Amino acid sequence: MNTAKLFTIQEVLDQRIEKAYKLQDECLMDKKIVALLAELGSIANATRCYKYWDEKEEVSKGKILERYVNGMFYILSIGCELGFQNRLYSECRIHIGEQDVATQVLHVFEAISILRVRNTFEIYRVLYFNYLHLADLLGLSQAEVEEAYIAKSDVHLKRLQEDIVHV
Repeated sequence: MNTAKLFTIQEVLDQRIEKAYKLQDECLMDKKIVALLAELGSIANATRCYKYWDEKEEVSKGKILERYVNGMFYILSIGCELGFQNRLYSECRIHIGEQDVATQVLHVFEAISILRVRNTFEIYRVLYFNYLHLADLLGLSQAEVEEAYIAKSDVHLKRLQEDIVHV
C-alpha cells in the first residue's frame, strides 16, 4: 500500500471539507475519533465477530471492504491532523500476532482511546498498524484497500465539488 499517496489524498480531502463547510477554525479531533469508533463498530456488526453464541452468516467481502475503508478515511485524517503523514510508511510494519477478529477490534479500539489522551506518534503508529492487521484478518489485501480508498475518495471529492457548485 502506498501510504504516502493515501495521506496526500486525505490531506486534499480534509482541506476541501474544511473549506466547503467553513470548518478551518474548528477542532475536529474528537469528532473524527467518534466517527472512527462508529466505523469500527460497523465492522464488528458487519462481520458479527462478537456473536460467539450464533452461527456466522456469510458477509460479502465488498461490504466489509466498504466499512473498512470508511474507517481508513478517519485513521488517515487523524494522522494528518496530528502531523504524522510524513512519518509513517506501511513498509515498516510492526508484528501483531492476533488471529481473532473480535480481539483485534478491541486492540484497535484501545489504541483509539489511548490516542485521544496521548497524541504521540508511537500511539498513532500502533493504531495504524493494528488497523492494517485487522484488514489482514478480514481477508482484505493492502491492494484492495488502497484501490477501494482511492475510488471512494474520488466519489467524496466529486460530491464536495457538486455541493460547492450548489451553494
